[in-house]
Amino acid sequence: TSPSLNIFGSGSVGTHLFISGIDTNTFDSNYQEDIESKFNSSWAAGLGGAYNFGKIKLHLSAEWYDEISKYDVLNTESYISQSSGEVLTNDLTHEAKSIINFGLGLDYFASDSLIFSLSVTSDFTAYVENTTTNLATYSGWDIIHFAGGSTFHVWKSEVTVGAVYSFGSQTFENNINIIPGNDDNSVGRQSEFKYSQIKVLLGFEL
Repeated sequence: TSPSLNIFGSGSVGTHLFISGIDTNTFDSNYQEDIESKFNSSWAAGLGGAYNFGKIKLHLSAEWYDEISKYDVLNTESYISQSSGEVLTNDLTHEAKSIINFGLGLDYFASDSLIFSLSVTSDFTAYVENTTTNLATYSGWDIIHFAGGSTFHVWKSEVTVGAVYSFGSQTFENNINIIPGNDDNSVGRQSEFKYSQIKVLLGFEL
């Protein structure tokens, strides 16, 4: 798959920031519309195949996605903060890292009308760690899917039942400065998030 070709497009972007406190009062607001847009996708290449070992059929596949270098999705203009007079930007950026995802599957043909299937597939994220991009639709999860099921005949119909278990995790690290601007007084915090999901599949063919 080749990268996309950018022909035309436009968008709008808005920033509204209000901070009110003892030591600070901030008001920044800007909205820009009908801005020329750009969207880049990466090169991708996939390969797969299957081979029979008697009653067992092995399936293998892999797909590679090239990285997307950081770029401006919308060609915005700088604006001046209403409260401080600083020159600010409304940049809308995007980027992605290169990844390879894979799949491995097994079919066991117990008889002409009964098949058992197992598979494992990856869904690695293209999210760039510590990125400042603000249009990344990718999550930070690297997810693995395990699936199993069976296909059999009921009268003249073919029925498939199975389940998919997916799991992944992600660790976030952030530092909180007790005294702003003084890194020696920062407190580190680490949080781990775990993801899991079970899907039940049912299909039939008349």
